[in-house]
Amino acid sequence: MIGTGPPSTATDNIEAGRLIIEELSRAGVAHFCAAPGSRSTPLTAALAERRDLPQSVITDERGAAFFALGIGRATGQPAALITTSGTAMANALPAAVEADAAGVPLLLLSADRPPELRDTGANQTIDQVKMFGGVTRWYAEVPCPGSGLPPQALLTTLDQAVHRTRCQPPGPVHLNLMFREPLSGSGPDLGDPPVRDPRLEQWLRSGDPWTRTRLPVLTPATGDRDELLEILSSARRGLVVIGAIHDADERASAQALATALGWPVWADLTSGLTGTVPMLDALLGSPEIRRKIAPDVLLHLGGPVLSKRHLAWLAELPPTHHVVIRPDPGRLDPAHCVTLQLTAHLAAVGALPRVGAGNPALIAAAQAAQAAVGPMLPDGSEPDIARRIAAAGLPVFAGNSMPIRDLDLFADPRPPNLAANRGASGIDGLLACAAGWTAGLGEPSAALIGDLSTLHDLSSLAILARSTPSVAAVVINNGGGGIFSFLPIAGLKNGFDSHFATTHSWQLAPVAAAFGLSVVEARDGAALSAALSDFRALPRPTLIEVTTDRVDNADLHRQLHRAAIAAALRHL
Repeated sequence: MIGTGPPSTATDNIEAGRLIIEELSRAGVAHFCAAPGSRSTPLTAALAERRDLPQSVITDERGAAFFALGIGRATGQPAALITTSGTAMANALPAAVEADAAGVPLLLLSADRPPELRDTGANQTIDQVKMFGGVTRWYAEVPCPGSGLPPQALLTTLDQAVHRTRCQPPGPVHLNLMFREPLSGSGPDLGDPPVRDPRLEQWLRSGDPWTRTRLPVLTPATGDRDELLEILSSARRGLVVIGAIHDADERASAQALATALGWPVWADLTSGLTGTVPMLDALLGSPEIRRKIAPDVLLHLGGPVLSKRHLAWLAELPPTHHVVIRPDPGRLDPAHCVTLQLTAHLAAVGALPRVGAGNPALIAAAQAAQAAVGPMLPDGSEPDIARRIAAAGLPVFAGNSMPIRDLDLFADPRPPNLAANRGASGIDGLLACAAGWTAGLGEPSAALIGDLSTLHDLSSLAILARSTPSVAAVVINNGGGGIFSFLPIAGLKNGFDSHFATTHSWQLAPVAAAFGLSVVEARDGAALSAALSDFRALPRPTLIEVTTDRVDNADLHRQLHRAAIAAALRHL
């Protein structure tokens, strides 16, 4: 029994594994992702007994971690990743970094060797103590079963771990669980209480977690709200910027606040909203436009935005008042010009009156730019691909580099639901994360990613092949890293193709077919739209490969930006 003292027995381990899985499911873990391994046998065996719980077995720990990240992004609840000891959990670091930076709940459960094997040269025994450093919100070690740990102490530790994944700001939590051999054998049913303690018997019957947790609602003080209204009232040329928002209630509140205020609204693609100022990132490429539209009061709701030009604009022409409102207390100020930060839930801010002045000319200019660019998108070009995938009516998981930027600029209308790994903005793990996000949503989706992102995550084609619901992965193959063609390094005479663009001639559809996915090689935009329509009618794991040209794509973007700027200037 747990808490009876060493040495551990197979019964101790099995009982502990069952207790852990049971309490985590009660505490709110949305999905369990297990990677095969020996030291984690008590956890995985307990999970295998519980076919009533949402679960996936994924061979590659890196892919499993990103899959779990996708679940958390879709549901707002943590998925739990279970790995064995050694290098296994180290493969979760990229996903943990993204969860930390993006504020996504994620629970990392690493099995570990007992303390007497540490620093002895024992096989598959490494230092797993706080192995994620400052990335995690919380860390705890759980001693070996049979070491004297009372069951209630284990239960409260598990409840605290799940709670910490969801507190502001949400993020990853790591529990390091030690197990001694023997790791398996026959054990008692969970229907028998771990020890004859009336409180444990009551817990067993209740179906509730041992400790029920509640999240606070962050509300601005009266004085803070008065100061906010005074600042907003002073605006002669106000602008609302809405950054990344993952919570549906926060998103609705941001929309209500912006609508009530009546100012121009630049809604970043990751906000899930549609503002009145489209294509602002393109317009900020013009020094003249930057000067003409610079706000004196900027109200930023939610998290970061995609645009680097926005940050340069703020540094060049900082507003008199730059107010940020979001529940995350972390600093969101790369340009170092925020004058007031309110840590509050947007739903708790309360209704805003129509005060101060906006900039109606900016709205007209931005919408004219969008109207001018729309007819200019060549069939099958990368901007056209973004527009077509957004118009397909599917939830979209957007890859980093060019896919998400093209969706932000050219998708009209925007996708009905969108997610992206914009915390650390890496190109790794995107296929796995798209599959996890789709599983969390519970409906088929599309993913738009580049060829290098696909190459980074080839092993996750196995996850896509078994994805439920299905994912249609649209891969833009332009033979390398297309975004580098937009950077100053593109002028490098020696080594640009080999060291930055990493030019290749590989086709990805045959690889996907080898994993069992349906494959489509779309030669033009019409073929892409047809493939997406077929997928909607009969969803099945699919990879759609569209071949484009990196050099032509860079030239096209420059033409489109010039046209957008020219159209906007006629209204300013």
